[in-house]
Amino acid sequence: MGKNHKNLLRCFAVLLGIAFLIGSTIFSQETRGTIAGRVTDPSGGVIPGVSITVANVETNVSNNALTNDSGLFEVPFLMPGQYTVTAELSGFKRYFRQGIALNVGSKVSLDITLEVGEVSESVTVTAQEPLLDTTSASIGQVMDNRRIMELPVLGNNVMLMAGLGLGMQRPGGYNYLGLHSTIGASDYRTAGGVGGNEWTLDGTPNTGHTRRAAYLPYTDAVDEVRVESTSFDARVGHTTGAFVAMQSKAGTNQYHGTATWSHWQQRWNATPSNDNAAYWSKIRQAEAAGDTALAQQLRKEPRQPSGRSNNYAASIGGPVRIPKLYDGTDKLFFFFIFSGFKDNKTEEPGNKLFTVPTADERRGDFSRLLKINPARYQIYDPLTTTFDAATGLFVRQPFPGNIIPANRVLNPMYKFYEKLYPLPNNPPQMDAEGNRNYFNGAIPFNWDY
Repeated sequence: MGKNHKNLLRCFAVLLGIAFLIGSTIFSQETRGTIAGRVTDPSGGVIPGVSITVANVETNVSNNALTNDSGLFEVPFLMPGQYTVTAELSGFKRYFRQGIALNVGSKVSLDITLEVGEVSESVTVTAQEPLLDTTSASIGQVMDNRRIMELPVLGNNVMLMAGLGLGMQRPGGYNYLGLHSTIGASDYRTAGGVGGNEWTLDGTPNTGHTRRAAYLPYTDAVDEVRVESTSFDARVGHTTGAFVAMQSKAGTNQYHGTATWSHWQQRWNATPSNDNAAYWSKIRQAEAAGDTALAQQLRKEPRQPSGRSNNYAASIGGPVRIPKLYDGTDKLFFFFIFSGFKDNKTEEPGNKLFTVPTADERRGDFSRLLKINPARYQIYDPLTTTFDAATGLFVRQPFPGNIIPANRVLNPMYKFYEKLYPLPNNPPQMDAEGNRNYFNGAIPFNWDY
């Protein structure tokens, strides 16, 4: 390969990498925060060249900046957490500010006034009004990990809490959800649901199919959730609905861990109205027939079947340390979480009538369907397919009487599949076409993750 060809390939690789980075920037939604501000002297004059150090309290990771000619500084891409800010310049006292809380995707504005003096002297600010994000007109709120962990949430699903945010609307109640229930966990909106919502996790898109969240993180895996019911930020441009940004937990210089467990019983819930109606209807029928013993027996039966759920998790995080080889304090951290979900319950309230093949249909006898609608339910023999030159179509001959001969079972797996279907047990409920002929009031609906 010639030298020109190699140079051309290098240029192509560089351009491809730049295009990839630009594309990643365009489609990402930044959830890290920013601390910015202005440094002035006691007379209000701006001070350029001031050394600014922003440090994370839990990890001691520091970021440095210098004020420009207008006395302004900005330190972006900061993980949510507690921070300190130090400002130093020869001829002025050292400024130290602590207790700065930085939330998901927020920008804190900080005005610093340096006093004339020696750098060895310092001014420490510990108690001031909470810093506000005055750079954005978005409306919403931030839920931190303490609030997330202390509030009871179905299935420990942190996504459900977004529906409780300021300006959010939820059309229905909070139904029972599992770890995979992205539809129910995404069922909240703002402004009538125009445009749908958008979700991110650690700055990457978390919006799935049909405008619902793609992944539901476990409650204790999330450090903060930011819910914006009305957003005017240019970084959120995919929707006119709500914007839900989640930041996962990260390790710190201290080892921390949690263990959680939640238990749920189906019989502790209120009985659905349709099940209540059926329950009392049976009792009234028994009393009307004079069968007092049956009525008393029915009153003792539970109104809904039993069911239980156990949701458990354990997490740990801290600095990466390998004895005698590596100490990741202030540098490298890890966080690990395991969650389990085991349910033993019955089908949720709703339709409990189903359609299964009858005994005659199992033998290939579909003759009763001809009496209902012969044009719709006539069965044709696939082995009699021929080409009709007059119409240009392929035609087949019908099975006589709509009965498939016993020797014409085509699928060798038929006997296996037949065992999976129960026989009809509810003929009085059959409609004109024979549907809804099987009743099952206690279908297993178990989840195990």
